[in-house]
Amino acid sequence: MAFPIQIGDVIHLGKAAWELYNYGWNADLRASRQYADFGQLVKSLAENLDNIGRVINNAVSHMQTRRMSMALPVWDLTSVREITGDYTNTILECNRLLKQNEQFRQDTSPMSNIEWHLLLQPNVDRLKQRVEMHNNKILFLLKPLEIDLLCRIHEDLASRIDVVYREVRMLRLGGMVVDDPQQGKEQLDSHETPSLPISQEHDFNFQRASEVGHPELRDSDNFPLAEGSESLISLFQNATSEFQPGIFLHERSPSPEQYLNLLKCVWIIQKLHNNPRLRNADSNSHWPSFIKQLELNVSQECWRFTAQCPNQLTPPSTFALVEEHFSIWPIMEPNEILSPSYVEQGMMDELLQIQLASTPTNAKTLRVLRATENRLRVEETATERTPEGKSRTESRILDLRLKTAKIVPLYAAPGRGQSAHNIVLRTESSTTQLSFANRKDILKFQQALTGFKCYSSYDRPNCQVSLIVAGKNGPTIAEAHVQLWMPKEIEGTPSTGASTATVNFQPSRNSVASIPTVAGIPIPNFPTPTSPDTFFTTPDPFAPLMKSLNLKDTLGTSPTTVSSSTFLSVSPPRNMERSSSQGSSPKSGSSSRRPSSMSLSSNTSQGSRTTRVTVKLGPQEEGYTYRRPLRPMLVLYLKLPDQKLSFVTIHIDENTAMNPERCKCHISGNHCPISAIERSKGTKDLLAQRYDAEDSEDWDITRLGTTKRKELPEQEFRGLQRVSIKFENEQLRKEFGGVACRCNLVRVIDLQKCIRGGHQGLFGEVKQHGRREMHLWHHEQNERR
Repeated sequence: MAFPIQIGDVIHLGKAAWELYNYGWNADLRASRQYADFGQLVKSLAENLDNIGRVINNAVSHMQTRRMSMALPVWDLTSVREITGDYTNTILECNRLLKQNEQFRQDTSPMSNIEWHLLLQPNVDRLKQRVEMHNNKILFLLKPLEIDLLCRIHEDLASRIDVVYREVRMLRLGGMVVDDPQQGKEQLDSHETPSLPISQEHDFNFQRASEVGHPELRDSDNFPLAEGSESLISLFQNATSEFQPGIFLHERSPSPEQYLNLLKCVWIIQKLHNNPRLRNADSNSHWPSFIKQLELNVSQECWRFTAQCPNQLTPPSTFALVEEHFSIWPIMEPNEILSPSYVEQGMMDELLQIQLASTPTNAKTLRVLRATENRLRVEETATERTPEGKSRTESRILDLRLKTAKIVPLYAAPGRGQSAHNIVLRTESSTTQLSFANRKDILKFQQALTGFKCYSSYDRPNCQVSLIVAGKNGPTIAEAHVQLWMPKEIEGTPSTGASTATVNFQPSRNSVASIPTVAGIPIPNFPTPTSPDTFFTTPDPFAPLMKSLNLKDTLGTSPTTVSSSTFLSVSPPRNMERSSSQGSSPKSGSSSRRPSSMSLSSNTSQGSRTTRVTVKLGPQEEGYTYRRPLRPMLVLYLKLPDQKLSFVTIHIDENTAMNPERCKCHISGNHCPISAIERSKGTKDLLAQRYDAEDSEDWDITRLGTTKRKELPEQEFRGLQRVSIKFENEQLRKEFGGVACRCNLVRVIDLQKCIRGGHQGLFGEVKQHGRREMHLWHHEQNERR
């Protein structure tokens, strides 16, 4: 059983708040601006608690001057504590925050400000929110509290009058807040109940919103007293009380949100009247007077919408308001249970910043940052514009490891065409669908995670591939999506710490809903972001496709909550520059070398990602080991005759080339749409790898990237002798493989002229890039010998 709160407790807590203020925010201690602003709120709480003490002391003084009692009255002020909230705990938390961060009392350096904003500001904001609520409740409580106390004294004095006179003398008990307690009491008791028309639809929406977090309200009218009054105060502060009407009619209508908040206040008061604790409150409780005071304030605001008001307000239309506007309960930030943590974005490199597929009311942007060599941060931001012209923004942060992240390339599923630009990004903790505005942006994002660039953004759907494998009767025919990859990492720029993308609200022809099938395989429709629950869509979007392709669904079908609170400790990325030195030692006089485990870090040449690897040989020594540059690749996204998906990569070396003799390209005047690729004109197997998608985990394009890739003979596609690609027309074939020419390729300049003439197509250009990188590598090797 809780003990009653006595007068001394309130006065003592007021002194504690003053001690806290003097300890942390005394002017002589030169507090920083942020520190001082927080202190002003604590100071206001101390002043308000003082005001409660002054009201109580004034009532006690009236009792003692009339010699009613020499001792302090034993008033039960438990309800005062319930109404104002647990300010004791708030003061203790403020005190704890203060003592743990005393350095901010005098330190006003830039680093101190950064630390404050990044580490302390969330906790400070949470405490500010609580202090402001205490202050607001105390301001509403002071008047009814004093009326209650002075009226009780008046009644007690009246009962002591000599019954012989049969009369009660009118006693003048001056208050601190009210001049005439009796008149104040009559005003509280006689005011009209707040009245504004609440439609059945609004009543239903309010009821449904009140059940969020309070499921017991579905079957009960016992509306919570403390939480209900907090919500009423919070809503009243954001209602029409601050609205000042103009002269013209259109200037007398507040915003729909303000008017709706006032309707919520009326609705909450109606619900509070049914609370058993309020209806059955004893004579010591201050709840009835407090609720009457709130009711009086709301009633006065409702009066402004009546004809009796000289400047009558006009109710606005609330038709355009959405579900989130009907929320009843204030959003209070929960207490932090983890140690403060943050990631300096300035320590990262920005790789990419693009606009995702957007609608006229919902604009999305995507930002990719590199934290370390194997860690990226993906930031997705969505801004929604309401019919009233207002906007709200939500952000989601995904910290991912390149070794575990997966990309499901929905856009490249064979037979899908170019109608969609969607992928599924899967991290260790979430699965997210991303819809890009165009194919070029999706290839850039793919490059950021794979380390391979789609050469000249070449991406050709609706192809047919014939695979000739030694020992098999007849070719394997598959639908295909074709790309040309060359190893090239995106060069990042130092992050400024904030997105600079311009938000454009524009319709997108590539919205998710416009994707009906993938080669006859149904693709799920994703919900349009029209509510908070669908502002970001995170269910597993690939499960129906996997099921249709007879692949084992391992992603599940339940929605996955995307966490945005994962923090990543990072270090600045290494500088990437070419060096010809093979080793270095700061202490050249060292005569011995202690063996140690090797620590690797890679440096990047202009075209290839990993040509030089730094090897730590000891605490103060390092050396370099050089690796061959990665070859460019022909990447085939295949749908096989058994409806399963597969990746096939053809490594383009010096001997891999088009062979027009395998099709009709060598025949003059023939419009052949086929490009046949062989190695050494079919005398050698192609350097190929195959990645079959046994389940949804394997349909992952990052398996081909520099972080996860396995070199031959791993994943080898043995016996692949020829790949023939049939394009939709001859022009597309020429773009890819060129034409049969009679160029005499004796000198390097002859080869360059042939390539510039388009005779070898994009395939020849990519091959030349790989040839040049390999030549540079051999040149560096010779220089180091």
